[in-house]
Amino acid sequence: VAQRDPNDISSLIDLGGALEYGDEYPQALRQYEKALRANQEASEPLLGIADLYKRYGRFKDSILNLEAAIKKEPGNGFYRIKLAETLREARERTRALVAAQGAVAAQPDDSYYHYWTGDLLIEMERFDEALDFLRAAIELSPGDDFLYLRAAVAFWRAHRREEAIKALRLASELDPQKYLYHGLLSILL
Repeated sequence: VAQRDPNDISSLIDLGGALEYGDEYPQALRQYEKALRANQEASEPLLGIADLYKRYGRFKDSILNLEAAIKKEPGNGFYRIKLAETLREARERTRALVAAQGAVAAQPDDSYYHYWTGDLLIEMERFDEALDFLRAAIELSPGDDFLYLRAAVAFWRAHRREEAIKALRLASELDPQKYLYHGLLSILL
């Protein structure tokens, strides 16, 4: 840190991450804040600060930092999905959905963002909408058996039993070693 250029904040962020990994949260927070003071335009320190606040249950502070990071990098889908995760944990599902949809809009080719939005919609009991996002996730990552499992859940909860069974069969064909799929399939049948 001492040998690097003072305008290069990456070492401060790396040190903050290492301290965070070592469960030294107050020291990590100080490093992230130092990095932010060194470069007010940087968004990465805000993400680290937000994560630390979330760990301590300070959701409001975490959300504010994530929103500030998004303002600095509006096209960054990762920041938007982190905001969605935090909002979901804070039981603000409607706002989480808006943030997740923003992540999908920012990076429409990311299968995880589609999956995550679909999973949230299942939790919100909006199954038909969830299926749209899960279909998109499957199209982007067709070999992912877990996506078919989640689609089966949405189909089943939407009272579309035959499609649920087909999705679960596809999941079990993609990974025949997962006996969970076979057990679930026998229960559904």
